[in-house]
Amino acid sequence: MSSRRRLITLLALVLLLGLGGMGLVWRWKAPAYVERRLERLIGHRTTVGSVSLTHRLDVVAHDVRVGGAPPFESQILARADRIVVHLGGPGGFFSPSDIDIDGLDIEYLGTTAGDNLRGLSGLAGRPGPPATAGALARSPWIRARNARLRGSVAFPHAPHLAFRVPELEFERRPDGKIRISLRRVVIDAEGLGSLRAPALSVDHDRERTVLSSGGNVTVDVPGGGTLLEGLGFGATIHGSEAGFELHGGDSAHRQIVVTGRWSQQAIDVTVSAQDVSLRPLGVVAARRGLGLEEIGRAHV
Repeated sequence: MSSRRRLITLLALVLLLGLGGMGLVWRWKAPAYVERRLERLIGHRTTVGSVSLTHRLDVVAHDVRVGGAPPFESQILARADRIVVHLGGPGGFFSPSDIDIDGLDIEYLGTTAGDNLRGLSGLAGRPGPPATAGALARSPWIRARNARLRGSVAFPHAPHLAFRVPELEFERRPDGKIRISLRRVVIDAEGLGSLRAPALSVDHDRERTVLSSGGNVTVDVPGGGTLLEGLGFGATIHGSEAGFELHGGDSAHRQIVVTGRWSQQAIDVTVSAQDVSLRPLGVVAARRGLGLEEIGRAHV
């Protein structure tokens, strides 16, 4: 073999070894680097299974798991099959500009003391520090598709609430506002009934959460059948206080059917019994001590 061929062979071996070493370093270092960046971005303990690059130099993290906020850190808050981070954000080439999440599963747990998303102050009504203009400018767009949500919320003087959403789309804007579209929503109030909504939207602006539906909401009572159907739903959550209403008719002839408000001190629910079957309400009354007044309204 000539000296030239030996030199080419040696260079090829060095190149292969170099590429192999870079690949090993990438597999070893990249997940830890992405974990640190994600933890800094979302404020939760994060683990990443593996990391790859696309031809557009997008960073793709696979099998991502996010822990709950203290003291819920031992539980998994969210799992994602894949997170694609598009680089070139306001903070420079290596800062994220957009984040797309695919195959997301969220497990939410809330109480008046806190929740696994924000910690012990999660539902206590204590607002967080205001975001600075610089922080908002550096925040990327975050979008999620093929997401699923389930969880539960426990308030004093209120029934235990459990919910599940098999189809969800999520968007968080750089200004911190959140928009969520949910389909096939089921909310169960223990011992009272279930609310089912084909479609529901959620808007969150750091201090207040507003839920609304276009209609076709159904309320079922365990053992009593369908109580209400074909209704619209709206709710507002602010700190540890919440309220909701179910209404029928269009905006010009709206008829309030069910309203409810609860806080740490008390819960109040009013049901209009006009044109509503009383058999399901009788089932609830037998279990919860509801009084059905002659004027056709039920009060807790």
